[in-house]
Amino acid sequence: MSWLGVTMYLTRAAIDATLDLIAGFASGTEAVIDHIVPDELRDADGRAYAEAIMSFSAGQGEPWLTCLGPQDMASLLAEHGLEAVEHVGQRDAVDARLWNRSDPLRPASLAMLARARVRR
Repeated sequence: MSWLGVTMYLTRAAIDATLDLIAGFASGTEAVIDHIVPDELRDADGRAYAEAIMSFSAGQGEPWLTCLGPQDMASLLAEHGLEAVEHVGQRDAVDARLWNRSDPLRPASLAMLARARVRR
């Protein structure tokens, strides 16, 4: 299952509730979850994007509430009975040759993907 483009808009309590639900799925079920990383883990492009989008998003009534580093996400998954199988950044999720571009459509250090497995 995938849970993409959501965690940054949720409170920690809402993320906990969703992970509890996912942890109740059949053993071995896998989930791919993306999350925005904290400012200190972003590169210049990631910071610039976040600065522009965070204020716009908040102005539309959808502020970013939660940013998680990879260790924070792994710990959160473990707390809910999920095993962190893999954790990759945007750049690592796609073959580097595809990102060899001169336009602004390049990955930034802004978000990560976590692949998790239900363990019981």
